[in-house]
Amino acid sequence: MESIETVLVLFAIGFGVLLIGILKRNERRSLLRSGIRAEGVIVQVINNGYSRSTIYYPVVRFLTADDDWVTETYGVGGNKWSYKEGEAVKVIYDPLNPGRFLVDDVRSKPTSPMFISVGTVLILVSIGLLILGLRG
Repeated sequence: MESIETVLVLFAIGFGVLLIGILKRNERRSLLRSGIRAEGVIVQVINNGYSRSTIYYPVVRFLTADDDWVTETYGVGGNKWSYKEGEAVKVIYDPLNPGRFLVDDVRSKPTSPMFISVGTVLILVSIGLLILGLRG
């Protein structure tokens, strides 16, 4: 039988992960609806700064419709070989804040559904553990 603290922590983590997934999905939808499309290039692939981490993030550079260059680290990471330096990518950016963008490819599409699914599963597991604990 799990302690109530464990169940609550599991529920809170699940809720947080679910919330991140919903926010990411809404941001993606907003950018797809009102963003501006541009061609970009991966100028660098960097580690997130933690020595043992295996997550790498592409640094993307693109030209806005106002002829301003934007060079930003993309918020969706992957393994070291997910993106390659010099690789051309399609970008959709917020015209009011070009640093808010997404790389429009299949590698970034499963991010929000994955967070939503994992969050939902954690919430359901915590509820299940709570119900089982109340019976026992």
